[in-house]
Amino acid sequence: MIWAHGYGGADRDLRRLPSPGFVTILNDAGWDVLRFDRAPGDDALFTTLPRLTEGLAAVRAAGYRQIVLGGQSRGGWQAIMAASARPELVDAVIAMAPAAHGEANRANNLLAGLDDFRRLLAGLPPGPRLAVALFDGDDFDPDPERRARMVEELSRDRAAPTLALWPQAPGQGAGASHSRSRSVAMARPTT
Repeated sequence: MIWAHGYGGADRDLRRLPSPGFVTILNDAGWDVLRFDRAPGDDALFTTLPRLTEGLAAVRAAGYRQIVLGGQSRGGWQAIMAASARPELVDAVIAMAPAAHGEANRANNLLAGLDDFRRLLAGLPPGPRLAVALFDGDDFDPDPERRARMVEELSRDRAAPTLALWPQAPGQGAGASHSRSRSVAMARPTT
């Protein structure tokens, strides 16, 4: 698994943030977990995405037969983008509160984010499996229910399994993947 953290702005370094509990569980179960850490001053999508996609080929060349991309917020968004760019190298994506749009509570960015999310999902080829976790109270997602419906719509046309998760509180907001709660209010697996 290659795990990518979110983006906290040019002045907030998230490289030292621990990985979410489920990533640790995978590591404890024998998965190799690599981190795709990005310096905050050099974390634009157009600069980091090529590094991630180039890294996928290197990981495959190192002998890994299966590659799962995962990420929280910006990291989840990049995971879906990388799987779209190099689907032959990605077996699955786990995107926790995927987002890539500016400052919290800026309506113009957030509404554009919904349209961009629809385009992001539409660009994902049918091969890689996809799990998306959405959380109420996410400042970067004005309508988690609408995003969940987008994932559900996508699942109808995909050959690969697709899963949307809505965890129960206390997990709220873009950083909810770091919550210690493991309960799930509703999980809607689709084929």
